[in-house]
Amino acid sequence: MKSFIKNILRKALNEVYFLGHSTDRIKERLNVFSEIDFPIGVKREVNKNLSLLDGYDFPKDKSYGVMLGNFNPNPKSEYYIEVEKGRGYYRLEDDKIIHDSTGDQFWVVIRNNEATTFMLRKAIQTQDPEHNKEKLRVDEVIKNLENFINKRQEVSSPNMNKFKKIELTNGKKVRFYFNANKFETLEGQPIKVDDIFDYLSPEMQELVFSSMDS
Repeated sequence: MKSFIKNILRKALNEVYFLGHSTDRIKERLNVFSEIDFPIGVKREVNKNLSLLDGYDFPKDKSYGVMLGNFNPNPKSEYYIEVEKGRGYYRLEDDKIIHDSTGDQFWVVIRNNEATTFMLRKAIQTQDPEHNKEKLRVDEVIKNLENFINKRQEVSSPNMNKFKKIELTNGKKVRFYFNANKFETLEGQPIKVDDIFDYLSPEMQELVFSSMDS
């Protein structure tokens, strides 16, 4: 558990363009910002939503704009730009990827169940749902991913019996019940989180850890 908490403190966020439903390309570039740039709560929120993205299959007939988290830009950050007195954003530039990514929110675009773009956006750009959809060129905008997933799961499975099989780092496979945040063996025997926590992937550790706090 201690090593996991230390790992959280080292995590940071960046802007990236990538293909494939896996969020690995995002996670590879989470080392740009220092602790000056973001409080731990922001990092945990974004990483929690990345874990939710990893475990959810979006309908392929629609495109989605998903907000992963928002933050208050720190004027002391090297990425801070002031647009007017007392108000500013973070800006990231990459000529090979996206010429200008500026804002105080993190967004990802999902097309055909594949994450295609991870970017910074301004809160003032995302307040109007229809304007937001038009700018992102998506069918639906999601500002609370957890609520979106829970509502869809309630429609398809209104009880707590829906589970996902996951593989631990020691090779053992177990059941994970997202709604109940609990684990069982494939035979249905309860498993204590503490007994397998160190064998969960970093993404699953983040998801379980965040759910314990809520």
